[in-house]
Amino acid sequence: MKLSLNWLLDHIELNQLRRNPTKISELLTILGLEVESLYNPAIALKEFLIGQVLEVKNHPNADRLKICKVDLGNKKYDVVCGASNVIENQKVVFAPIGSTIPSTGMVLKKKEIRGVMGEGMLCSEKELGVGDDYSGIIELPKEAPIGKLYYEWANLSDYIFDIAITPNRGDCTSVKGIAREIYASTVGNKLIEKSYHKIEGQFKSPVNWHIDLEKNKNHFVPYVKGRYFRGIKNVTSPEWLQRKLISIGLKPISALVDLTNYLTFDLGRPLHVFDAKKIRGDLTMRMARNKEKLLALDGNEYQLSDKNLIIADNNGPQSIAGVIGGMGSGCDSNTSEMFLESAVFDKSAVAFNGRSLNIISDARYRFERGLDPNSVDFGVDIMSRLVLDICGGEVSEEVWDGALNEKNISINFRTSQLKRIGGIEIEKKSIVDILNKLGFLVLDKKKYLKVEVPPWRHDINEEVDLVEEIMRVHGYSHIPRNTIETNVNNYSPSLNLHEYRARVVRDTLARRGLIETISFSFLSKKDILRISNQMNSL
Repeated sequence: MKLSLNWLLDHIELNQLRRNPTKISELLTILGLEVESLYNPAIALKEFLIGQVLEVKNHPNADRLKICKVDLGNKKYDVVCGASNVIENQKVVFAPIGSTIPSTGMVLKKKEIRGVMGEGMLCSEKELGVGDDYSGIIELPKEAPIGKLYYEWANLSDYIFDIAITPNRGDCTSVKGIAREIYASTVGNKLIEKSYHKIEGQFKSPVNWHIDLEKNKNHFVPYVKGRYFRGIKNVTSPEWLQRKLISIGLKPISALVDLTNYLTFDLGRPLHVFDAKKIRGDLTMRMARNKEKLLALDGNEYQLSDKNLIIADNNGPQSIAGVIGGMGSGCDSNTSEMFLESAVFDKSAVAFNGRSLNIISDARYRFERGLDPNSVDFGVDIMSRLVLDICGGEVSEEVWDGALNEKNISINFRTSQLKRIGGIEIEKKSIVDILNKLGFLVLDKKKYLKVEVPPWRHDINEEVDLVEEIMRVHGYSHIPRNTIETNVNNYSPSLNLHEYRARVVRDTLARRGLIETISFSFLSKKDILRISNQMNSL
């Protein structure tokens, strides 16, 4: 997961750590959130400028090339461009002669291309290293200022952390969750708690929610909530929102779509927006029928089975639950009425949807790891306020189906377990402080601590889990070194017979010239057959 230092500061007031991102990186890694990379995009982007395409002409000697007149405010340049999405009056990112392209390290030189002299280059996200899109050049919003340094306008003079999140830490798939970890493990920093208030509806929603699942599958969607918005304008997102998304490599699309992406990363709450005018009847959570199809927002059509959990209206599937929405009900620049979805989905149902259809999405990534069920409600509240502030209009009363029946787990924690399991002793006051900072509620019962696990921590179930939490925050470096006493006269092999034989076979085959490979844990049947056929043809 990527997040920027500036975005992190929305959730935590940092003291001297603010000036030391390397220290933050080391701290997160020690806590078990491995920072795979830390970089500042501005270092490689100091030569790139915002320009405007004034004129686009066909290249006289090449069908697929265009000659563009690009205005930088103080001077105009001729650029030969092969991008299919270049148009007149478009705001673009311009690379001047002598600049170094970050993705390739190539130094741009003035040269003739099919008889026309190029004086610069128009860049894609991939070429600048700010995203993965290389299908066309970057299209900047109309308000982007001509002649200004691109990294300054895009707020890319910021440190970006790329963090590997383990499957058990769904709470850390958000900027807020990462801020909580830093707060718990440091002194003098303050967590910023934001208040959210409900917005009263102004009319009754024309669309309702229904959960239609068999009894043995009712846990797939225990609770779903939404509301209807009308009279809205799906405008270009405000600058603050665009900059946040751009900083982590996401392309701004429109206010409604950008807000769902923002809340997915900011609070770990995936949401989905339907163009309400494209919906027929109510929305229902149900299992798909065999051979039903959905054209998804990624442009691919998926054939569904009766094992896929979907969201459907009277016309059929409109979304693959917890994974991706459908093109037919997607919001665009013409959307004036929108219906919002916020739901709890079962991890296994979302995982099956993603794996069976081979779809990877930010929503799937979070649902599979487990989310705070309470975020269904506050996600609707926050999204409602943002939509009304940015897009205008009015909102309906809330509609929902199902209920949140989850109860927080309570653990009777004996502080002596720290010594027995972890080999360290910590004062009870420090233990309580660590757990409170992580969001646990602690009640001192003298002989033990009654610890209530917060709803976002699905990985905490017993005493040993609390020992791990306390130890990692307190610091593994505090574990004392002890010599393990061994009795050489009471030797027992470390490998059992099966393990020993496997090692002998492996070593023998290696000595005979064979090479061992370790493949991905899960491969599709199609890939297995393709690889097998290639091996058989050798």
